[in-house]
Amino acid sequence: MTNPTSPVLRAQGLTKRYGGALALLDFRLELAPGEVVALVGHNGAGKSTASKIMAGFVRPDEGSLEIAGETVERWSPWQARKHGVALVPQQFSIVPEITVAENISLGGRVDREVLNSVAVELGLEQVMSRHASEVSPATHRLTMIGRALVRDPRVIILDEPTAAFSSAETERLFAIIERLRDRGIAAIYISHRLQEVLDISDRVLGMSAGAIICDQPSSELTKDALADIISGNHGSLLERRAVTQAESESSSGNQEVLMRVRGMCTPEKLRDVNFEVHRGEVLGITGLIGAGRSSLLNTLWGMYGQPEAEVLELAGVPFVPSSAMASVRQGLAFVPEGRMRTSVIPDLNVTENVTLATLRVGRKFKNPLLNKFAEIKIVSKMLNALDTKPEGAARMQMSELSGGNQQKVVIARWLLSDAQVFMFDEPTEGVDIAARREIYSVIRDLAGKGSAVIISSSDVEEVVEFTDRILIMRGGELVEEIPREHQNVAYVSRACL
Repeated sequence: MTNPTSPVLRAQGLTKRYGGALALLDFRLELAPGEVVALVGHNGAGKSTASKIMAGFVRPDEGSLEIAGETVERWSPWQARKHGVALVPQQFSIVPEITVAENISLGGRVDREVLNSVAVELGLEQVMSRHASEVSPATHRLTMIGRALVRDPRVIILDEPTAAFSSAETERLFAIIERLRDRGIAAIYISHRLQEVLDISDRVLGMSAGAIICDQPSSELTKDALADIISGNHGSLLERRAVTQAESESSSGNQEVLMRVRGMCTPEKLRDVNFEVHRGEVLGITGLIGAGRSSLLNTLWGMYGQPEAEVLELAGVPFVPSSAMASVRQGLAFVPEGRMRTSVIPDLNVTENVTLATLRVGRKFKNPLLNKFAEIKIVSKMLNALDTKPEGAARMQMSELSGGNQQKVVIARWLLSDAQVFMFDEPTEGVDIAARREIYSVIRDLAGKGSAVIISSSDVEEVVEFTDRILIMRGGELVEEIPREHQNVAYVSRACL
């Protein structure tokens, strides 16, 4: 029988190299029953490598792993589950054609009583018989957590569990983690949202370049101190807010309307949507999961065909979003959420992904016999301007880039177009602090050059910090507008409820 005071997991000296590249160096962790330890750091810091080793997906070159006092001899996901370690990855692994209950049960037979108990634990009783295609992304995430819990784990690893979650969904997840803690289930919590990390964890491990650079109790850290540890001192929130506000005041002085929407409706998705966005403005749209933010952007992108509307204008002329290609031709660009599912073609390289839309529309490369050298040269210049890493990314595969750099590739695609209005849905989902700031620097630069930008985000703090004006969405309607001078996190969070 396991001693309740002994570590439920002990990792000693875990090291992993890929060719000549060091991905993880001397990773050490002791995890007590019921303890929540957070892993934080830039993309590429080693967090995912460490979690995949502990979950059996990657075999280390050096080091050892003990679960409940037993040394793990064979590395495999099956062995990890047998020892009681479950990984809930950042990317969704959901089969849309089967029910929520069947998705939870994937990977082996599950006792009906256990399944029902987990459904109650996660608040999924009402959706268990529904197909996964019919439920929200938040429910997909809870379904994946349920898949881990039915195996009765000792340790659960949560990789970016609140990506695209609203504050209400995040609080719901935290309540679940607290109940797991009370049952003695330990958790490893990986997130770029530093305040969440401090709120839910007992201890924080900061990582950089594959190594642990910080191991401190959460109670001894502040958000700013943690940000400084893992990314260097980039200035306080208030300093960044002051710079952003000064930039927005100079850029939003031009009140020319670039997009005007009046009375737009989509069956079962949107009701009487009205808004304007101006040249040089960054407009934020926020609300709870299911409020209709993504549906609004998808409607403007032509995903549902031509919507009903009293007025739809882009750059002063009637706008007809009958399809995605029609929207592109009329000067709209869209970076949707879930970049690897919806924005890129993994089998194409970075350059091919960047020029995909431009070649189709035929604005930049008019010669039917494409000059690949010229294509790579143009894309490389664009990626360098966005500070995309590593150098030479234009010749790499999309899967070889970090999340933040994948997002920059998608942005680069539209910088090659003639778009006047740019829409971003969860633009910093799953990217680190430095990449987040770089992405918003690009967005602010777009506005500064005369474009209009619409950002949909569930991260209230991000919307408050980086946008000029905020629209609150609830139940498929825009219910409130909050000007810059009245924006604060507490007020916006309450307005979303």
